[in-house]
Amino acid sequence: IGIRILLPAINSLSNNTFLSLLLSILLAIMALPAGFLASKMSATRGLLYGLLGCILSLLLFSIPIFLFKIFALLLLIFGFNFIMNGAIPYVISISHQNQYGLGIGTYFGGFSLGMALFDWFLSSFGDESDTLKLLIGITGFILSGLSIFYQSKLTPKNGSPNSVILN
Repeated sequence: IGIRILLPAINSLSNNTFLSLLLSILLAIMALPAGFLASKMSATRGLLYGLLGCILSLLLFSIPIFLFKIFALLLLIFGFNFIMNGAIPYVISISHQNQYGLGIGTYFGGFSLGMALFDWFLSSFGDESDTLKLLIGITGFILSGLSIFYQSKLTPKNGSPNSVILN
């Protein structure tokens, strides 16, 4: 839900197609440094930092000062890359070896379902204010972060065959 709130915020920052292309290329290029940094920490910590970055970027996008929007965009790029670089290692770290495919499929299925249901869910409420969208996006990121945080506290350190490697 949080990503679906952020995407229109980025598009509203610039309706220029060329600038949108540059932002997409920057997102792709920054995946390498974010991946390098994410590999130096645990998958759980990388995901939590990424979620925190996305929450802060949502808050900064709500401030109508252009400089804050630029900073929010940079924070979003790093946060989103931390999430994308850490999601698969995280799923593998909490899955048993014979269930890696199920874990990864559940991740992508849940992501796709959330993206598909988002428009239907919000259209049932009618036109939403930007504040409501902001609160929904932040709530989605916070719930994700709490789920990851509490799961990491409930899983024993040696609960997964790869927990030593990936966590």
